[in-house]
Amino acid sequence: MVRRRLQQLLVDTVNGNAGRIFSDDGDGCAAVFDEADDAARAALLMLEGATRARSEVEEKLGIHLRIGIHTGNVIPNGAGFVGLAVHIGARMCEVAPTDYIAASEHAQGRTFTDNLSIRITPFSVGGS
Repeated sequence: MVRRRLQQLLVDTVNGNAGRIFSDDGDGCAAVFDEADDAARAALLMLEGATRARSEVEEKLGIHLRIGIHTGNVIPNGAGFVGLAVHIGARMCEVAPTDYIAASEHAQGRTFTDNLSIRITPFSVGGS
């Protein structure tokens, strides 16, 4: 039930913000967006959805997210994408604390309206 609810939250939010999921491992996903603001908006809505879900069920069954955002060129590869931008986006997700969004310095420095950037923490990782 929790996994289904999480997947529905992710799919609905990505699709509703002009994104496309290209990798889905059952309890998370990777998505691409044409505009960084769409990615940031989707990330914020995912966190808000997870917060609502936690308030509706016991905390131990709640949905927690770690979200990473990076901007850059991606290379189509079958039904998915590859490239440095995909790799750095995944690393941002790995360093994000639970229930936070980690945006690379590259993404943070050249995207996001002021309204969105207030709620997104910039992170840097070696090699980015």
